[in-house]
Amino acid sequence: PIEVVTFIKNNIDIGNKKIICPFDSKKSNFVKLFPNSVHNITDFMEKEYEYDICITNPPFSLRDKVIRRCLDYKKDVILIFPENAIFSVTFYNLIEEYNFKYKIYSPKKRIYFIDENGNQNRPNFHSVILHISKDFERDEIIHFDLENPLQNRAS
Repeated sequence: PIEVVTFIKNNIDIGNKKIICPFDSKKSNFVKLFPNSVHNITDFMEKEYEYDICITNPPFSLRDKVIRRCLDYKKDVILIFPENAIFSVTFYNLIEEYNFKYKIYSPKKRIYFIDENGNQNRPNFHSVILHISKDFERDEIIHFDLENPLQNRAS
């Protein structure tokens, strides 16, 4: 939803980085708030693209491959993921292998999603915003409230 993308834009320093949103169409809120991003890419997993940061909500079936793909090229990545996918052996092994650090932004309430037809999807799992970067000094979990983002706090 737009609130999540707005939270990312307002709370994560992206600066003038070249953004790629490989799994997003022009209707995506990522693309709407980051209009200069490269998006709607069908061969992201096979072809090399020039970018500084990948911001997307990838298909769940590709989550580990997308992380590995970005880390292979030493690129930052911001993804919306199910919480249980992050707290997994595979995720921790990837982070250790590439020596990156992460920030997890965990909303107080579940994130709902809007499909391309504008229909709201309220999944039965909790999603978080995962930001992986080689520039972070330590891992961090930040809890936040989409309805009142000024009350955010780190753990």
